[in-house]
Amino acid sequence: MFSVPLAIVGLLLGGIGAFLALRRDGSGIGYSIAGIATNGLCLIAVYLFVSVVSAILFPSADPVADPDNDEVSVSNQIDDDDETALPVIRKGRLVSTKPRQLGNLKVTPMAAEYRDIMVEKGVFNTSVEREGPYLVLTFRAENTSEGQVFRPYTKVVSATDNFGNKLDDPHEYSDTIVVENEELTELQPGQACKVVLVRKLKYAKATTFVWQLQTQVDNQSDFPSWEVQFELPLESPE
Repeated sequence: MFSVPLAIVGLLLGGIGAFLALRRDGSGIGYSIAGIATNGLCLIAVYLFVSVVSAILFPSADPVADPDNDEVSVSNQIDDDDETALPVIRKGRLVSTKPRQLGNLKVTPMAAEYRDIMVEKGVFNTSVEREGPYLVLTFRAENTSEGQVFRPYTKVVSATDNFGNKLDDPHEYSDTIVVENEELTELQPGQACKVVLVRKLKYAKATTFVWQLQTQVDNQSDFPSWEVQFELPLESPE
């Protein structure tokens, strides 16, 4: 990029040095050699200066991989429409995927999985991290009212396995948001969103689960109860 201007500058400086050598008493060759050497040092200094300034003003656009920041690179690959964007360790089988009408909200169980999730942590949710694996229940919530606007906020009343173990909320005492969870979205009439709930798997060999839920179904703070049952085979998904 700078080879032509540098060559021109070098040529001019060399010519000036030769001219001065011939005008002075003494060895013209000596003055010419000294001029050429001086010009060479000037060219190197100019080239280094221009390179440094160019690197500062025009940094490379290619991102540098950060080996300690795997979470961010993974999160950039997540497709919001793909329920299995993160690897699924165990894929569950829902007892029923039939839609249910709860007040002004229609809920449809979508998936039960044992996998990792992406979360936002901190008071201002500025840190994105990968956590898990957890037991993840996903359902679709659709506002079927004529004019009400509300959030399908859902509370897990209880979640138990076939051994009677109660599954704990991994984020009960922290300011953490599951990235793919949309339960705090205000739904206009006819709109739908995805609700994602997570719990810790207490016993690895548990295979059947019952979740008791309460979901807001209108703008009057009505939270009816409903239930989701599913099996979680021990083998990994194909």
